[in-house]
Formats: sequence, structure tokens, C-alpha cells
Amino acid sequence: MIDNNFDSVQFDRKRKRKRKRILDVVRSEKITSINQLARRLNRNVKNVHQDLKLLYAYGFVNLKKEGRKVALTVPYTRLKIEIPIGKTDASLDRAVA
Repeated sequence: MIDNNFDSVQFDRKRKRKRKRILDVVRSEKITSINQLARRLNRNVKNVHQDLKLLYAYGFVNLKKEGRKVALTVPYTRLKIEIPIGKTDASLDRAVA
């Protein structure tokens, strides 16, 4: 089960650009393996794999095994991420509104 509470620590600013680049490349090119993606990004396979696991866990990337190959897709053209700060109690939302 995917935790719907977005962990901003895991999606920190340092890695944000690299993860966005993964999404861009997967969305625009036919990628058939993690190795191919890592070569295309000029990045270490292990790091790309870790980033893909996180992107998959949050539903940003779809992975489908096809024999020894992996079909990677990004089912979105735009993502909007909202990160709650402090309590997200509905009564607090009403008090602010």
C-alpha cells in the first residue's frame, strides 16, 4: 500500500531535478531497462534504481515487466505536489478560510 502522506525529506531539493529528469526522459522516450535509463541520464544505475523506486511508490511512474525488459511509463503530463505543513485538521482549514 502506498502512503499518501508525501515525505518531503525523500523528495528533497537536491534530488528533485534528477528525479524530474527521470520523469522527462521516461515520458518522452521508449525506455526498456533501468540500465538504459541510467546511461541516457549519465547516472549510476543504483541511484537511478533508488529514484525509480520512490517515483513508483508515489505513483509517478508505471513499471511493467516484459520478460527481461521493463516498460517504464509516466502516465501524466503535469504533476502538482502539495505538502501539508503542521496539522491538517479540517477545523484548522476552516479557521484560516
